[in-house]
Amino acid sequence: MKVSLTPLEFSRRARKLYADREAVVDGDLRLSYTQFFDRCDRWSRALQDMGVAAGDRVAYIAPNTHALLESFYAVPQIGAVLVPINYRLTGYEMAYIINHSGAKVLCAHPDYIDELDKVREELPLVEQFVALDGQKEGWLDYDALLSKADPDFDAPAIDEDDVITINYTSGTTARPKGVMLTHRNVWVNSTATLAYPCRPLPSSPRSRRRPPGSSRSTSYMAAKR
Repeated sequence: MKVSLTPLEFSRRARKLYADREAVVDGDLRLSYTQFFDRCDRWSRALQDMGVAAGDRVAYIAPNTHALLESFYAVPQIGAVLVPINYRLTGYEMAYIINHSGAKVLCAHPDYIDELDKVREELPLVEQFVALDGQKEGWLDYDALLSKADPDFDAPAIDEDDVITINYTSGTTARPKGVMLTHRNVWVNSTATLAYPCRPLPSSPRSRRRPPGSSRSTSYMAAKR
């Protein structure tokens, strides 16, 4: 029997073993693993209620907040694809990535909404605009949607070769390119990062081996303790 490798398994393990342990600290907000994954489940339901289905893209523009972390589980566990976008880009650069990725829903931190409103008319594929913190005119309220949503969502079968996220290059020499990562890619990257020994190289006592992989895997490593 083939068991698909997916970082979503990390959440199931964390719920079972560390349910009441503190999982997330974001300013004054503190969440246990149970509370954190309950929020993820509710956001999965809310996305499905907005019409998001397997294969659809959901774009995020936000710094390192609990809402962004929730997207790393809420989006892929309904079979959708996460598109995290560099918040340091200009509105027009963001618009190119949003359109190129085919994002159906755009979630943004309030710090970047004014910039996005300038290019909103250039985002014809986006059906829902969600403000991740507080209320903004013309944007749905993330916490309001999440609080009203049921934690039960329709969980599709996930194959390890399904795309879980599209990460865009910096585009230093041309337009940014979308790099598609699968569930298996991220699972292997996360576990390899945990298993790879960080020890001095024999040639230099000061040098350190750098664990393979990008920082994306750390979002999932937090649940695989």
